[in-house]
Amino acid sequence: MKIKFKDILQFESTNLTIDINRYKKILDEIIIEIKDSKEELKKVNNIDNNFYDTNIDIDKLECIIENLKEKNVKNNKITNNILISYYGDPYITLELCIEAIRTNNKFILLIEDYMLGVNKLIINIIQNVLKDYRIENKIFLFNLLDKQEILDNKYLIQKIICIGNRNTFELYKKMKLDNLVYYPFNNIDIYCDTEELEDLLKMIYKYSMSNNIDVTIYDKFEDINSAIKFINMEGSGFATVLLTKSKENEKIFKEKINSQYIFINENPFNKYKFNIEKYLNI
Repeated sequence: MKIKFKDILQFESTNLTIDINRYKKILDEIIIEIKDSKEELKKVNNIDNNFYDTNIDIDKLECIIENLKEKNVKNNKITNNILISYYGDPYITLELCIEAIRTNNKFILLIEDYMLGVNKLIINIIQNVLKDYRIENKIFLFNLLDKQEILDNKYLIQKIICIGNRNTFELYKKMKLDNLVYYPFNNIDIYCDTEELEDLLKMIYKYSMSNNIDVTIYDKFEDINSAIKFINMEGSGFATVLLTKSKENEKIFKEKINSQYIFINENPFNKYKFNIEKYLNI
């Protein structure tokens, strides 16, 4: 029987205190279960790859969990309903699941079709570990949830976070949803001023499409200043790439572009880390 969105929001979780030692034991158990599920993850990944050419990295999953062990546990008195909409990056899914445990909140994850099988399996692994520790489920996954359901139940949602998908964020803004925040993670803006670097441009674009990363190419500007002005107004503000042979353009770009991450003539991926903690604000 499929659980309804409203029922998840209305379910009142029992507030169970998790100390740091128990938290680390839970994460150690998740690592063991992920390693034991390595072949199953690969099998599901192969099915997902009928649509996307992306391979899940088990070592990276383990590294994410190990890094999260160093964070402090936050036992909130009230369990919040946190709605998180994103493309479905499974590494983000893993981190969000652990954040739900660490902060004692209920996370309802809304993803698109990207690596749906891998995402479901990761969540099932974590849910089974929580069950072994007699901790109520704090992670729920929905694929392409009807926006009207969100609107009808917005009074039950304490926060809505849109990761990466600007179009979804703009749609939610039009719906006048409360406590809505945008996290432009993995949004890449690219300006290329020379045909000599088009191969690098094509490589970045191909990687973005394969990994469901939102990339915007700005290539119809007369000069670097016009491009920078437009990118600062319309870009994501997260990561911006300049492909150029001009030292002068490189200098102007570094001085004037407004972006968390700036890259010159290089592939930007794997140069920054996902960090949603400040956007939770709970």
